[in-house]
Amino acid sequence: MDSNLTSAVSSTTRNHMFLATAVIRVLNKYGEIIECKALLDPGSQVNLMSDKLCKQLHLQCNDDNLSIKGICNASLLAQKRTTVEISSRVTNFNKLIEVFILDQIVGDQPCQDFPI
Repeated sequence: MDSNLTSAVSSTTRNHMFLATAVIRVLNKYGEIIECKALLDPGSQVNLMSDKLCKQLHLQCNDDNLSIKGICNASLLAQKRTTVEISSRVTNFNKLIEVFILDQIVGDQPCQDFPI
């Protein structure tokens, strides 16, 4: 991976919205390390994972019902949760975290790379 900053670009304006992301390592059901991109949201109170990634990792989920409130009091219902071990690509940090599963975390955004 190259060290570029990724930006979601609005199609109606020339303004850029920067989303903080990191490439992290996660363990799948078989103990294999898979690299994936994580959206970093310091204001979030829960960890979220897409259903697609959960299926790719073959993780076992538990039934749950968590109402997630967002901007303008918009509400989503997470009906599954699981635990996953995450780790850094560059340090020895690793942690087992609980994640709630959603069909989609963010909508499709056109991307543009910026060399940093």
